[in-house]
Amino acid sequence: MCFSASASFVSSAILLVGGGLALKQVKSPSQRAFAFMPLIFSIQQLSEGLLWLTEGQSETIWQQTLVYVFLFFAQVLWPFWVPFAMWRIETNESRKKLLKILLFFGIGESLFLGYGVFLNNVDIQMTEHHIRYIVYFRATYPEYISVFYLIPTILPLVFSSVKRIYILYALICASAIVTYVLYKEFFISIWCFFAALMSFSIVYILNKTNSKSIN
Repeated sequence: MCFSASASFVSSAILLVGGGLALKQVKSPSQRAFAFMPLIFSIQQLSEGLLWLTEGQSETIWQQTLVYVFLFFAQVLWPFWVPFAMWRIETNESRKKLLKILLFFGIGESLFLGYGVFLNNVDIQMTEHHIRYIVYFRATYPEYISVFYLIPTILPLVFSSVKRIYILYALICASAIVTYVLYKEFFISIWCFFAALMSFSIVYILNKTNSKSIN
C-alpha cells in the first residue's frame, strides 16, 4: 500500500466535507466535540501531506515543525479528545461516570506523550511510501507502555451507549489490528490514516442518533 502527499491531501479534503456534514447533524452542544473529530483528522492529514512534500529535505525547520504538528494531533490530542467527546455526548449517568474516569486517564496519557514529543528528540524516516515517526525518550520504557494509548482512544467507544457507535469501534479496531500486523514500524502514520477515514462514519452515527431522538 502506497502513501503520499496526494493520498493525505485527498483524505484531508474528504474529511473536511465529512466534518461539515457532521456539524450539520449536531442537535445539541454536547454533540459538538464528537462532530468535530472528522475536521480534526482533516487538519492532521493535511499536516502529513505537507510533511510528504519535505521528503529529501532532512531536518529543515519546516519539516520539523510539521512533524511536531502531526504528532501533536496523533499522540497528544486524541487520548484526551476521544474520551472527552464520548463523555460529552453520553446520556447514561453510570456510563458517563466511567467515561469521566477514562477522560482523566486520557489527560494523563496526553501529558505523558506530550512530554515524549516536545521534550525529547523526534525524528522521521520516509521509506517505501511510508513515514516512520521516532521519539527518542530520555528514559527507557517497556514496549507494552504503548498499549496504554489504546485505553483512552478505544475503550470510550466500547462503553458508550450512543447508538451505532459500534460501527466506528469495529472499524477502528480492525484497522488497528491490520496496521499492527502489516505495518508495525509505521503504525502511527498508517493507523491515523485509516482512523481518519473511519471517522467519516460519525456523520451516519449522528444522523441516526438524532433521527431516533426526534422520532
